[in-house]
Amino acid sequence: MQSSLCSNCGHSLQIASNYCNRCGLEVAKPMQCLLQVPRVVILTLLSGGLYIFWWFYITWKHYRDHTGEKAYPVWHALAAIVPFYNLFRVHAHIRTYSELMDKHHLPNSLNPFKSAVVFGISTFLANIGLRQSIFGEVSQNSAIVILGGLIVSMMLVLWLLASVQSNLNRYWQSVLFEKSPSYARIGIGEVLITLGGVYNWYDTIMLALSESYRVDW
Repeated sequence: MQSSLCSNCGHSLQIASNYCNRCGLEVAKPMQCLLQVPRVVILTLLSGGLYIFWWFYITWKHYRDHTGEKAYPVWHALAAIVPFYNLFRVHAHIRTYSELMDKHHLPNSLNPFKSAVVFGISTFLANIGLRQSIFGEVSQNSAIVILGGLIVSMMLVLWLLASVQSNLNRYWQSVLFEKSPSYARIGIGEVLITLGGVYNWYDTIMLALSESYRVDW
């Protein structure tokens, strides 16, 4: 098992230790704030882009825990559903992290305006299926359009999250290097939203391929 040194007395510590065996100093737990980019990519693919809502929640939670500022991760994630207002929230989310990186003189490629535009286009394409189901029956041609919209929407979200998360990981590794930031565990909400996205993939693909499924739907 790897060990580190107590910041108070220099005694060797086990990673799993809660206290220093020599001086009794409580050992600070590493902040679980890193998200592997491959993990973000895979779960975005599986969820058809729905993963972005979990990502908004968890990265805003990391921001709150890191800065101690008043922030509401759940409401922040839910705001991403609200038309037009969600664009302002995306812009604020990316701008906040960009300012944090600038404050610590860390180069970054975060662009709040571009992120909001990409998110807006992605949301519009993802909602094609919803609008079609509300205002009319789904034909094979419209089902193919819905599937195409979902694929393009997901690819836009994929690009957005992968590029932003690579910046965030660099920030955490640079700013919290002394506290050895670790990778965040997979949460139940993350699993549930991915499963919901998998079902959405199935539903959309079946609408495009199966006439009997469209009739029953």
